[in-house]
Amino acid sequence: MSDISEVLTGLSQIGLFDTFADADLRELAQRFRIQRWEKGRTVCRAGDPATTFFVVVRGELEVFSPDRPPRKINSLEAGDFLGEVGLLAGGTRTATIRVSHDATLLALSAADFRELMLRRPQVVAQISQELARRLARQSVMPEEPQTPSLLAGRYRTQRTLGRGGMASVLLVRDERLGVDRALKLLVPRFAEQEQARTRFEVEARTMAALRHRHIVTVHDVVVAPEHVFMVMEVATGGTLAQRMEREGPLSPRFAVQTMISVLKALEVAHGQRVVHRDVKPANVVAMRRDDGRWRCKLLDFGLCTAGRDTPMLTAAGVLLGTPGYAAPEQIRGETVDGRADLYGLACVMVELLTGRPAFRGGSRQEVVSHQLAGKRCRDLEMQDIPEEVVGLLDRGLSP
Repeated sequence: MSDISEVLTGLSQIGLFDTFADADLRELAQRFRIQRWEKGRTVCRAGDPATTFFVVVRGELEVFSPDRPPRKINSLEAGDFLGEVGLLAGGTRTATIRVSHDATLLALSAADFRELMLRRPQVVAQISQELARRLARQSVMPEEPQTPSLLAGRYRTQRTLGRGGMASVLLVRDERLGVDRALKLLVPRFAEQEQARTRFEVEARTMAALRHRHIVTVHDVVVAPEHVFMVMEVATGGTLAQRMEREGPLSPRFAVQTMISVLKALEVAHGQRVVHRDVKPANVVAMRRDDGRWRCKLLDFGLCTAGRDTPMLTAAGVLLGTPGYAAPEQIRGETVDGRADLYGLACVMVELLTGRPAFRGGSRQEVVSHQLAGKRCRDLEMQDIPEEVVGLLDRGLSP
C-alpha cells in the first residue's frame, strides 16, 4: 500500500473527516506523515512543546497525568486522535502518552492543524465533543487524591454533588457561619496548570462581580498552591437538565418564567460586557425562595468572555461551547457578543417546551450541520406551543 493510500485509509477511520469530499480528503492526506511506534516508546511528555496533531491508525496508547508520580487517566486506540489540547490551549503538552501496543500514527504539523481548524469549523465542533467524552472516560480511571475533610480551615466536606472534567462540586458546611454551601473545586492536575487556573479564576471573579438574584451567588474564592475553589449557594432544585430528565417537557408558563429569569441575568452580564457562551439546561439551576416558590438562576461562567481585560484563553478559530446550543458564529470560531447567549437561551426554551433538543441528529456532525443551516423552530415539533412563543423563539434562532 502506498503512503497516500495508507493515510487515506487511516483518515477514513475517524469521524472528524466525514464531511470532506474525496478531493478535499486527498489534499489533506498529502499533509500527514506516517509514523510507526514500538511498544514502550513515549510519543510525547507533559510540558514538552506541542508541535504535532496525531491520528491513531492502529495499536494502543496510554495517557498519563502530569502528576508526580504520573497516573494513567485514559487510553487511546484506532480511530482516536491526540495532541489537540496542547496545540489549542497553550502550546505545551498537557499529558504524557506512551505506546502500550505497537502503533501506527498519522502526524500533522501545528501549522497545518491550525489551518484545518480555521477552514473546517465542523471539525472543531467534533473535537470539542470528543474531548468532553474523553474527560468523561477519565472519570472511571483512578480518582483524584482524596479531598481533605476541611478546606481553608473553614469548609467541612459533606458529600460530592457532581463531578466534571476539570472540577468537582462538593456540598460543604461553612463552620464559621453554620450554613451549607456548594464548593466548586478545580481538580489537582488542572490546579497545577496555569491556563486552567487562570480560566477558573476568571469564572470566579466574574460570578462574584455579577451580583443578581438570577445569577448564582459566589461567597468566597480561594486560590492557594494546593487548592483552587469557589464557594457558592447550594442549588436546592438541581439543574433544568436534571428536572427534564425526571419530568420531561415543562409547562409553557414555567418555560417562559425561566426565559425571563435568564434574560434578566444576561442583561446584567451583558451590561458589564460579559458574554456567557455556554447557556444550556445544565447551566440553569432552581433555588427555593423563602416563600416556597422556585427561582431559576444562571451559573457556570467558565467559558465567558469578560470585557477587554479578559486574558486570551481561546485560540483563534476554536469552538468553546456546546454544539446544539452554541450559536453558528460560535461554531465557526468567530468572535461573539451577547446575541450568542440569546441564541443559546432560545435552544434551551425549545428543549424545555418539547422535551427534546432544538437541533437533533444521529451524530455531532449532523447537529452542527443543522445549526449552520439555520433550521428554525417552525421546523421542529412545536404544534402544541402558543404561536407567540414559537415566533419569539424563531427570532432567537435567527442567524
